[in-house]
Amino acid sequence: MNRFILWIRALRAPFFQAAAIPVILGTAVAFYQGKFSSLFLFILALIANVSLNAAVNLINDYFDRPSDNINPQPTPFSGGSQIIQKGLLPAKAFLRGAIIAYLISLVIGIYLVYRTGPVLLYIILIGFVLNYSYTAPPLFLDYHGLGELVVALCLGPLSVLGAYYVQAKTLSWEAFLVSLPVGLLVGGILYINEFPDYEPDKTAGKNHLVVLLGREKASRGYVLLLLLIYLTVLFALGLKAVPYLALLTFLTLPIAIKSGKTALRSYADVQGLIPAMAGTIQLHLIIGLILSFAYILGRIISI
Repeated sequence: MNRFILWIRALRAPFFQAAAIPVILGTAVAFYQGKFSSLFLFILALIANVSLNAAVNLINDYFDRPSDNINPQPTPFSGGSQIIQKGLLPAKAFLRGAIIAYLISLVIGIYLVYRTGPVLLYIILIGFVLNYSYTAPPLFLDYHGLGELVVALCLGPLSVLGAYYVQAKTLSWEAFLVSLPVGLLVGGILYINEFPDYEPDKTAGKNHLVVLLGREKASRGYVLLLLLIYLTVLFALGLKAVPYLALLTFLTLPIAIKSGKTALRSYADVQGLIPAMAGTIQLHLIIGLILSFAYILGRIISI
């Protein structure tokens, strides 16, 4: 296999939307409020967040080998990249790649702090610690039922607020409120993708929420999470924190309903869960873009 394609698979590049969407959204909020200051800084923030996401994907494959090695049914969305398991790249290559990705993100982050202000430094430091500790020692947060929360926080409020701060050089309650549905969706992607890995993760002692709850109860939790996403949008609308165009997010309800029904029906069926896994990714992309364009168009219309 072509080495470039191997690294695209190792980095899980098709899933970089999880890092790109919150940066776009945070920047869109700043634009809506008339605080957009630099396309160059937006591009740097985007590269930094994607690099951080690439690093956690690589470090996850490196430290998740006890679980991934015994996973009999990996899917396009779960079970790791399986590149180490197939002997296509050595484990040390993943570690080296993660270090390079972390360094890229760190260098850009330091420059952004220099250009904006010290508040961004705290956001970056919290993000780095949580990002690395997701499946790495000494905290192994995903092994103790905290992985979903960590992912939701890093790729929700921290990323949206960070991107907003890069433009506005201040923080915003509006940016925080609109980050909640996006963060919940990223947490939901991880959550539904854990169902197929239930048995190997349980055997390896990776006690994420699906293992702790059991698949049947966890499937109901997934439906509750989907409901919460739309409730947070309504809450933000009620506080006038988002433009009314954000109501378009409810056009995605058929995808959410289908995904929820699939999870309730097929929580123990690896192949049967694939539509729900794909549906959650679609929800994140579509809702994230709708919210972003709601702010952008809201600003343009008001001018």
